[in-house]
Amino acid sequence: KTLLQLYRRLMNMRREIPALAHLERKNHHALAIEKHRILLMHRCHQDSEIFCVFNFNEISIDFEIDFPEGKW
Repeated sequence: KTLLQLYRRLMNMRREIPALAHLERKNHHALAIEKHRILLMHRCHQDSEIFCVFNFNEISIDFEIDFPEGKW
């Protein structure tokens, strides 16, 4: 049941957050950092922005990212 709740929440976020709902290629930037097995993704649409970090390691790792100013 918990996995189903997670999927439902993710689908709701996709509908509610414009940066996730509008899939324009020009507003989607991704960067793979193979050395650290990390994928960074930044998407925006109008005033909506989202930044995702995907860790493909089997354990948690420390990694610093310089974010643009603002509330994240």
